[in-house]
Amino acid sequence: MERKKNLKNMLRYVIPSVTALMVNSVYIIVDGFFVMKGVGEKALAAVTLSVPFLEALIAVSMLLSVGAGIYISYYLGKGNKKTANTVLNTSVVSLLFVSVMISIFGIIFIKKLALILGADENMTELVCNYLKYLLYFSPALIFSYALATFLRNDNKPGLGMAAMIFGGLANGVLDYVFIFIFDMGIEGAGLATGLGPLFSIIIMLPHFFLKKGDLYFSVAAVSLKYCKKLFAAGMPAFITEYSLGIVTYLHNFVIIKVLGDQGVAAYGIIGYVALIILTLYLGISQGIQPLISTAYGAKKEKELKFYTKVSFVLAGIIGVVSTAAVMLFARPVVEIFSGNNTELTSVTVYGLRIYSINFILAGINILAVSIFQSVQKVKTASVIAVIRSTVFVYAALMVLPRIFGNLGIWMSMPFAEAGAFVVIMGIYFFTLKRERETAAECRLH
Repeated sequence: MERKKNLKNMLRYVIPSVTALMVNSVYIIVDGFFVMKGVGEKALAAVTLSVPFLEALIAVSMLLSVGAGIYISYYLGKGNKKTANTVLNTSVVSLLFVSVMISIFGIIFIKKLALILGADENMTELVCNYLKYLLYFSPALIFSYALATFLRNDNKPGLGMAAMIFGGLANGVLDYVFIFIFDMGIEGAGLATGLGPLFSIIIMLPHFFLKKGDLYFSVAAVSLKYCKKLFAAGMPAFITEYSLGIVTYLHNFVIIKVLGDQGVAAYGIIGYVALIILTLYLGISQGIQPLISTAYGAKKEKELKFYTKVSFVLAGIIGVVSTAAVMLFARPVVEIFSGNNTELTSVTVYGLRIYSINFILAGINILAVSIFQSVQKVKTASVIAVIRSTVFVYAALMVLPRIFGNLGIWMSMPFAEAGAFVVIMGIYFFTLKRERETAAECRLH
């Protein structure tokens, strides 16, 4: 009975979390689809080059909202609602300040930002036309995800899910209107992506203003002494989320030199497919975070072990099934974006089938980071996240293309995930050995 109850509770959090994050991914995927169909291959390449910045905005949101969520659930598990609200409101003020600064400085240095993202002389104007709307609406993009995270930690995952779905639908409708009816081109896609989160925010704000749960907004509850804790606790989530941006940036940097604009467009399509699978993993990891943090705060060891075990099993199943599905259906999936462009389709299908092998281990690696983070083992989580998202990916992209040519580009992610998995297993067995030695010493004394 207890297992059934825990499983039901887990699904109540995981399903809305996966759905909400999937909608966030739709912001990127829908833009790519409409841009490819309504503007063209070059515009799709420009959107692909901009993806790391959009991922950076989501990562910044996670840095403070997930970091806050860990402590919010921890204190709620202890029955300390006052401190939980102090953490919430400190996070909100920090998010507001950071998001406004990103918007201001991004607009001032937009051309430099486009160049940093990999745009050349031919692509700079297109990238800037898309980026400017992301910059104007940076606070909305950041807060939409943050509010959904706070709702999960306030036992209202369904409301966050509904809000994100509505925002995603609004984004899709506006994409069609701005690109095909108003003929705004790539600027229309950027404006739609910026406006979508506003609809989500409007739905979520009343919960906090009207005090419908344990968490509510109050300027008086802000305490800057928690800022350092929030940044530290949220860093693994930041790295994990932005790993999508880092990976895209590193691949774009190599691909544009080796395969040109068509290669970037191909990787953009591969990135959309990968985003769907990785979003499932991120949704599971963020969904179980409140449960694990609360169980950790309440010292409920059985619940903590149950949620950990089931989430790993679920991630393993998704990994095997998704890789098999991509191998079988790569061509029809790619043709949704590439249409009648046979050359682009061929390059993309070839790359996607190799790239998808990384899905098998990616979920386990992402969950390991989240679980360490949720029990406040932040340093361990951060080390794993950095190794997985940066060190091994960079090493693979610098070495493998020189040995295997174009094949090496697509092999980089399977290589990186396999390397990260080995590191995680090493940390796990070392930690297990140390815990057993500590338990043995306690029995002796």
